[in-house]
Amino acid sequence: MNINKILKILILFGLFIGSTAFAQNRIPIDDPRNKIAGLSLFQTSSGAGLGGFFEKNVSSSDKIGTTVRLIVQRGENDYPINYYDPYYGTTYSLQRSDKRRISMLETYFNYKRLFFTDMIANNFRPYVQLNAGPVIAFDPPNVSEFKERINNISTAFTFGGNINVGVDFLWEGNTSFSISFGYDMMKFNEKLDPPPTYYDREGNVVEDVETYTAKSDYSGMIAIIRFGKKF
Repeated sequence: MNINKILKILILFGLFIGSTAFAQNRIPIDDPRNKIAGLSLFQTSSGAGLGGFFEKNVSSSDKIGTTVRLIVQRGENDYPINYYDPYYGTTYSLQRSDKRRISMLETYFNYKRLFFTDMIANNFRPYVQLNAGPVIAFDPPNVSEFKERINNISTAFTFGGNINVGVDFLWEGNTSFSISFGYDMMKFNEKLDPPPTYYDREGNVVEDVETYTAKSDYSGMIAIIRFGKKF
């Protein structure tokens, strides 16, 4: 499922949640003592994942917090690699061209600015949020043997961040929901996840196989939904 489909689904879901929020009575969403923790699900231009977050109000309009999330990157295509072996006159599948085995762990510190505090009677607030912090990438070799992958994982470090706009909702019962969209910035000093080398049945390197391309820049659009609990 591509990023456009994910965005449409999240927009529709957000509109549904928003229509429910308008029907709620006013509750203390602007309370400067608020603290919220929960889970987040997200889709980026190159992958998807989940994470956890914590945030607290430092005023009725300002929040600070932390986010930890794991992204599983995916390939650019969704078709198998079919190679024609002229020696045997047969065609066989080597591997999916989007066979990436790379994930990234982000630890972000964030600042959120809420708008229209003490001006809107309902329990929702639009916001702008800034996130930044260290990112570690885990890049195992593209081999089928699990033990070999685990024993040969390489790592890379960088600093990343994103800016997103969204809406917070808070219900009676202290349940929170948030939907946001933005741009994720993440670039490493080296290209990660090089594609594997393929060999024919005689042990020769296959040169004319279309595979994905190793890259260092994983920036792109991001869509996030969050579920939390006020405590």
